[in-house]
Amino acid sequence: MTTRVLAQWARFLGARCPRASLTSFPPLHVQAESAPVKTFQMHPLPPVRAMCEVHSLIKEFDRSQVPKRTELDELIEKAGSPEEVLQLWAEWGGSGNQAASSFVRLAKLSVEKGNQDRTALMQDPRLLDMLEKVSSQVATVWNGTLVILLRALSQQGIAPGDLVMQSLQTEALWRVRRFSYKQLAYLADWATARPGPEGEELLRSVLKQLELRWMELADVRTISLLMARARHLSPSLMDKLEDKALELAEKFSAEDIRRVALSLASQGRRAVPLLRTLSYHLHQKPSAELNTPLLLDVAYAYGKLNFHQTQVFQRIAAELLSRKAEFSASNITRFAKSFAYLKWLNLPLFESFTEVGFL
Repeated sequence: MTTRVLAQWARFLGARCPRASLTSFPPLHVQAESAPVKTFQMHPLPPVRAMCEVHSLIKEFDRSQVPKRTELDELIEKAGSPEEVLQLWAEWGGSGNQAASSFVRLAKLSVEKGNQDRTALMQDPRLLDMLEKVSSQVATVWNGTLVILLRALSQQGIAPGDLVMQSLQTEALWRVRRFSYKQLAYLADWATARPGPEGEELLRSVLKQLELRWMELADVRTISLLMARARHLSPSLMDKLEDKALELAEKFSAEDIRRVALSLASQGRRAVPLLRTLSYHLHQKPSAELNTPLLLDVAYAYGKLNFHQTQVFQRIAAELLSRKAEFSASNITRFAKSFAYLKWLNLPLFESFTEVGFL
């Protein structure tokens, strides 16, 4: 019974697959004459694009979607006051991306001009129309503008539950894989201070992308910005950031060194190779970059990590001795505590402290 079933299946498969030979499945009882095999005509499949062709089409599509700069964009950049930005928007109008750029410019000018009447500004009908345009055309806002706009809205006191804020956060969550690494870093820096489930969900997605794409990290500003938010990062991402910082340490500014040192101190991460490298480059910086608050923070970080670097301590003492007029009680107390933790004494420096009259 089994052999008969196999023989029938062999003929059936041969009919369905014209390229297969029936002799591949010979029945046990070979018949003298076999019935003619009917074959089916195979229609050619539609051509399939190679993966590289798909990527090239995507790039061409992205380039085609970038709008050209208009006269309104140039006028907004040249505006000198929030009122001028609002007037330009009322006269010209524009797309959702232009509305976003206008609000970013308005927020920057408002901070620079020290505009105190923020409530009246945020209730201006022209500004409300601008935000409505952003909310209704959020898909047209460029990635970089979207990240900056979120920060600008927060600076102007827009509540997390506001409609335009929710629209932008949702759009950012959808685009999280399309942001550049630098944009992701700035977005993470913004999201760490945002309360509510929407901000937490966005932060989780951004941090996941940062860890997956850490090889794209290539600038020191992004490294220091991320490390400043160390408590939100996973240990594995911090390890990778430390490796990148060690690789690019020679490009760090004094402010970047301060930020990285403080982030290590806040987490208790005594990364000796990185601290030694940062100390070497800090010692090479000109005095103009080493302001008193920066030296205070570096001394605090080294004291908390119990990291000894005599050359850096001597440089700090030399810089402070030339700035006795800038000393304050709180600064002297912090410096004294930091050097006490390090068990390092510089007699001329402490004598100058006593001369000021605070010790």
